[in-house]
Amino acid sequence: MSIVKKLKNKIDSLGVEKHYADFSIDAIGVDGFVGWARKAGDTSCRSCYVKLFSGDKLIAEGKANQYRDDLHDMGYGNGCKGFNLKVNWRALDTGENKLSVLIDDHKVKVIRLPLTIPEFISAAMQEQHKR
Repeated sequence: MSIVKKLKNKIDSLGVEKHYADFSIDAIGVDGFVGWARKAGDTSCRSCYVKLFSGDKLIAEGKANQYRDDLHDMGYGNGCKGFNLKVNWRALDTGENKLSVLIDDHKVKVIRLPLTIPEFISAAMQEQHKR
């Protein structure tokens, strides 16, 4: 790994509160932003609020309150910690997008999402057909 790449990764991690939440991002795609989230160590039935930003543009948001068997089996409250959020693909650019994941307004992850022109067109067309 080059020095420039290491430095770039270090800069991206600034401001990220890695220990605020337990979460998993299962998928980011045309069908949505899918995963689960809870405040770190929280075994209550309280839901988190998840936001996905591209730069300063909010592209997805909602409560992590969907039931999942796997979360229930792990003892994560009542298992209602899942989310499947609709993504505003039109707010993204072709090329590399830097997405920030916020849980209860705490930045917990930065994701680099490269998006080619064909992928962008496909996502935008599928979003249009869902309306």
